[in-house]
Amino acid sequence: MTSPVAAGRLSGRVAIVTGAGSGIGQGIAIRFAEEGARIVVNDITDERAAFTVDEIRAAGGEATAIAGDISTREVAEACLAGALETFGRVDALVNNAGVLSFCSLLDMSDDEWDRVMRINTRSTFLCTQVVARHWVAEGKPGKIVNIASTQAEMASPMGLSHYCASKGAVRMLTRASALELAPNQINVNAIGPGTVPTAINTGAVSRAADVDALGENSMPMVPIGRMGTPRDIANLAVFLCTEESSYMTGQLIMIDGGRNLTAGDPRSAVAAGGQ
Repeated sequence: MTSPVAAGRLSGRVAIVTGAGSGIGQGIAIRFAEEGARIVVNDITDERAAFTVDEIRAAGGEATAIAGDISTREVAEACLAGALETFGRVDALVNNAGVLSFCSLLDMSDDEWDRVMRINTRSTFLCTQVVARHWVAEGKPGKIVNIASTQAEMASPMGLSHYCASKGAVRMLTRASALELAPNQINVNAIGPGTVPTAINTGAVSRAADVDALGENSMPMVPIGRMGTPRDIANLAVFLCTEESSYMTGQLIMIDGGRNLTAGDPRSAVAAGGQ
């Protein structure tokens, strides 16, 4: 992490980032801090949340940790309370927390379906509602960024029906909440990452590598020829939380090296995006 910029694009703002103890969420939290934002770092474990906070503070930024299961209303409310108590305000929310698992539709248990939908979709609803209620009550504008996936639009044959459904739901929640909150000057947009090597999608990345071995390019189903990085996603999230994007709402923006352009190629569905 580089040192925070005194007059960065997010200077003076406060952001809540869920699932920020690793992967894309951690990349977003660190990138926001570099742009001058103060960060509420949420993760399921104290250790991972504290690690990201330590990284931000070591570079001169400001952050606080709120650990716990963000798919519960209590933790969603604790994140808002932590922002207000520690920093006095909240300006942006990044709904990043998510899980991914592989299970065929025919073999999937009720519990596994519910787990993925709860963490990927219910948490997005809860945090959106909790933070938007605060903004509306205070008469303040706000920015919400939901981390979806290319699988919000591209089905996968890999045993990801629950993941695809959860991210498709995030896409439509983004559109519906954007429409409902637009009169309150609250922008709601989503990012659809392609394959980003992170802890939750090691299986998908491994399968992508198996397919790659059959081709000449390092990532044949990605026209740009490489996997993404958390920073790639974070750079877009920064833009969506600045005034530069004030006329944009309800959009799902794919950031996948052009992978969605190859949807007719069976290799394009091999690796899923993830946090």
